[in-house]
Amino acid sequence: MTWLTGVAASPGVAVGEVFVLPGGSLAPPSDEPRPNGTHAEEQLARFDEALAVSHSRVKQARQWVDDARAQQAAAILDTHALMHEDPTLRAEVERAIRDERLHAEEAVRAAIEALREPLLRAPEPYLRERAADIGYVGAQILRGLRGELTPLEPFERATIVFASDFSPVEAVHLHELGAIALVAEHGSATGHTALLMRSLAVPAVVGVRGLRICRDARVAIVDGVIGRVALDPDPQELAEARARVERTAALSDDARAHRDLPSETLDGVRLTVHANAGRPGEAEHAAELGAAGIGLYRTEWLYLDRDEPPPEDEQAALYVSVAETMKGRPVVLRSFDLGGDKAARFASIEAEPNPALGLRGLRFAFAHPRLFEAQLRAILRATSHGDVRLLLPMVTGVMDLRDVKAALERCRRALEDEGEAVGDLPVGVMIETPGAALLADSLAAECDFLALGTNDLAQYTLAVDRGSRLVGHEADALHPAVLRLLAQVVEVAGRAGRSVHVCGALAADVQALPVLIGLGCRSLSVPVPEVLLVQERIRRLDAKECRELAASALTRHNAAQVRQMLRGRRPEDT
Repeated sequence: MTWLTGVAASPGVAVGEVFVLPGGSLAPPSDEPRPNGTHAEEQLARFDEALAVSHSRVKQARQWVDDARAQQAAAILDTHALMHEDPTLRAEVERAIRDERLHAEEAVRAAIEALREPLLRAPEPYLRERAADIGYVGAQILRGLRGELTPLEPFERATIVFASDFSPVEAVHLHELGAIALVAEHGSATGHTALLMRSLAVPAVVGVRGLRICRDARVAIVDGVIGRVALDPDPQELAEARARVERTAALSDDARAHRDLPSETLDGVRLTVHANAGRPGEAEHAAELGAAGIGLYRTEWLYLDRDEPPPEDEQAALYVSVAETMKGRPVVLRSFDLGGDKAARFASIEAEPNPALGLRGLRFAFAHPRLFEAQLRAILRATSHGDVRLLLPMVTGVMDLRDVKAALERCRRALEDEGEAVGDLPVGVMIETPGAALLADSLAAECDFLALGTNDLAQYTLAVDRGSRLVGHEADALHPAVLRLLAQVVEVAGRAGRSVHVCGALAADVQALPVLIGLGCRSLSVPVPEVLLVQERIRRLDAKECRELAASALTRHNAAQVRQMLRGRRPEDT
């Protein structure tokens, strides 16, 4: 048995046969002659045909994810469709064919590189991700030119697909053919393919080094929770993994059957399970699944991929729509968490050597006061349409909170002077840095609720870039250092009479759920597809046993030991 380590890109466990996806080079065949001028029309016709075939595959994938109710996946594929329709691409290819006398393959390669180059140099991770999308589109068009877009046959048995990299379109088609998990040598946990796989609930591990040895493997286990892959596992590992997959499937079936039951442990401890949202349609889906509310609405998605910031009226209309969709259930709108890995095109940000430690979250908001106050006004306008609450990202101390409250009061007075109806707006703070966790008592005294952002809290506590291909797997929020901060925040909030919501990835990690319950967490916010599964998992746990597990977890030395302890529990509980 061989273990490979990577970055957890999409949670879940899968066991299946190994299939290695052949990868083609972007380089055109070197032995093809350049066409003379009389052949330009022929080369353009070849390009147009390949573009149409590639575009058709995107639209097919888009329809499939639409049927699967995967809104985030649909949004990513919409971007790829628009790239195929961009006249700039065809114009650049035609110029290269006519003026430089290149054949279609060379012209596509040159056009794609010309479009990607300025984005690759950009300091903003969002623009570099867009460069990756352009590269995926170019590679698919080239494959069309070479006649390599012939669809694969559906997989007859449970299959795990390995490749150097997967484009979002490839990932969807492979899943449609029956792939139950993906493993890639490249990619990141924050890339579009990873986001798409999470939207489809397909386990995935990326950044896996040493994939060359998988060509001789027959069976693999993919653990998308901790980012590990086992090749040709021994019989015991294989049996345990298959049992875990079966238990998860049974859990999913029961979750659908028990969707109307309360989220209550066996010994009567009640939890609330909210949904994370931010993309079109996610609030509607959360309401259909019976989520307790929207625990985290990521408003920054409204700002990305735009040349101008969204007008106040557009924002207000969106927030009102979400509030009305949830019909009185709470809607927690997080103010835009721009900067870092989420750069807005319309905002000029100086390049920083470490954007995660730079101008992001509230720091970005304070640096753009007019942009921030427009959003605060829009959120205040939605308060008369439902239970709307405001959550502040990357708070580092009480002064951040006071500054926002002062801005809110200015906006409230201005709106009332304009005749707008404004309701109450509870204000909460994200605890996602060790500094905020250590100051939780001061923050709890001046805010209405707290939210634990476990992704960033793990990253900053452990000094690990969670998007790193080399060390990202070590940014595990089950590390005892992170758990001790969580325990401290929950205790402090309880003394102050403040609720605490867990809205990071740890909330949807069913293996970690007993520890969160044991630490006293009673409110979770998870991706929409995970709502029913987490609710059912809660119903199978005993809070007293969870407290014992949490106490034991706090004494371990690292996250691996905590997860090993949790895997050692009764099989039906893991």
